[in-house]
Amino acid sequence: MAPEPDSCELLCLDLPMAEGVRAAMPGLEALEAWSAAAKALGDNTGSMALKGGSPEYEGEPRPDRWQLDDRLAAVAARWAIEPARDLAQSPVPAGSTGSPAARQA
Repeated sequence: MAPEPDSCELLCLDLPMAEGVRAAMPGLEALEAWSAAAKALGDNTGSMALKGGSPEYEGEPRPDRWQLDDRLAAVAARWAIEPARDLAQSPVPAGSTGSPAARQA
C-alpha cells in the first residue's frame, strides 16, 4: 500500500529540516525522465553481433557462430525470446552515436 502524498513514514524529530528536505526533492516527472535517461544509457540491445546461434548467420557452423535450428527456436520460445528482435544486431544509422535509442529513430 502506497503512503499518502503528505504522510511521513519516519519519525521526524526535526520537522523544519524534514520539510526542507522534502521541498528540495525533485518532482515525479523529473525523476521519471532521469530514470528513463539512465536506462537508455545502459541499454546496449542490438549494439553488437552476439556469439552463438544467430538468425543472421547462414552457412557452415563456426566455433563462435551457427544457424538457429528447430531445437534452438524451441528454447527461445520457452524463454520468450524472439530471435529476430532479441538476437540480431541492429543497423547503426549514418552519423549515429550507435546508441540503441539512435537506432530506433
